Amino acid sequence: MINPSKRTPRTASSRPTRSSEKVVLITGASSGIGAAIATHFVERGYRVALLARRLDRLLELKKSLERQGGQALVIECDVTNEVSVRNAAQSVVDQWK
Repeated sequence: MINPSKRTPRTASSRPTRSSEKVVLITGASSGIGAAIATHFVERGYRVALLARRLDRLLELKKSLERQGGQALVIECDVTNEVSVRNAAQSVVDQWK
């Protein structure tokens, strides 16, 4: 299991200063609130990592977000599976480090 308390805290000086440098990871992004959150952040210049089990819907959302000028990474992920979550997190880091 991922332990949030073992993460290295970021200092103010290490944080990106522009929203275009920030990434938002959204679980359940294939529909409903998750898709709305993705749209919200893309409209504000953030890059979004879209996670869900329904790959076809994620790909549709990605196309829509990219038409709006956004950057989106699609990752098929089952958040009930620890390995799937770890792999998804690593994919985000690898894409936008």
